[in-house]
Amino acid sequence: MNQVVTNLLTNAIKYTPNGGQVNVSIELVEYKNEYVFSIENFGVTLSKDELDKICNVIRNAEYIILWKEVS
Repeated sequence: MNQVVTNLLTNAIKYTPNGGQVNVSIELVEYKNEYVFSIENFGVTLSKDELDKICNVIRNAEYIILWKEVS
């Protein structure tokens, strides 16, 4: 998960034009015991296919974490 967030943030910075803006927020959703990460840039953006691939990686990582917790 750390690597996914790091890559998204690095790419947001890399592809934002000089003088541009990158917004980062982290929110704790207590009743779900989850964090919500939001990274927004105003430069080159990811395609829907790229976002879908990232979401699949995150889902797989969540599954592995859950599996390790119950094992």
